[in-house]
Amino acid sequence: MPSQRARPAAEGVRAVSARPFWRLSLPIAGLAAFTCGSPPPTLSIRFIGNAAFALTDGRTTLLVDFPYESGTGGFMTFDSAAVRPRGRVLALFTHRHLDHFDREALLARGWPAYGPAEVLALLPPDRVFSRSDSMAFGAFRAVRIPERHADVEHVAFLITWRGRRIYHSGDTMDPADLQAMPELDVALVQENLLCWMAQQRGARVPAREVIVLHHFSSGSRGCLGARELAQGESLRLLPPQQ
Repeated sequence: MPSQRARPAAEGVRAVSARPFWRLSLPIAGLAAFTCGSPPPTLSIRFIGNAAFALTDGRTTLLVDFPYESGTGGFMTFDSAAVRPRGRVLALFTHRHLDHFDREALLARGWPAYGPAEVLALLPPDRVFSRSDSMAFGAFRAVRIPERHADVEHVAFLITWRGRRIYHSGDTMDPADLQAMPELDVALVQENLLCWMAQQRGARVPAREVIVLHHFSSGSRGCLGARELAQGESLRLLPPQQ
């Protein structure tokens, strides 16, 4: 499927009402004060392959489901030399399957990690960033959301950056938490979940931009109108205007 240009980020974030505990634990961050004439910070969300994305504002980088074993299961390969995260780096993992998590490659890179307890138990203690259900890293905040997937411990992530809200589904096939969320800026959702939702009457992803993840390199099926990024392609977000 041909790549499309990233659309401008929508302005503002809708006010939300009372939410379950994992939503309350991640307040929307306020804008930093910027000097007159200085450019606002920008968040880049770059697709690496499979379910892997790099989120960076130039000072800190979150890598989600990277490194993984390149090409495993017939899914996407990647050029390791092309992944050059900027600033401080933290790797987030949704679960331990090899198409999402490569322990040896992670240890070789020297990055700390965050994710479900089952993943963190495979790492030396000094490589575990946090064992709590939420964490802060630079301007990023993240909450891990327990979700079902196969026979492993699995989480989805709700990430905020300066008021922007980004969701990453991992491999879950349960849409309940995603559909219950207040409007997101970007939802990164696995293809099988999107296509299952497309068969349900009235189903939608509550996000201004929906990006499909974990499809074969031959292309996605376009379920629910989700946008497909080419490997190495990015979209950019600015903080919402006050």
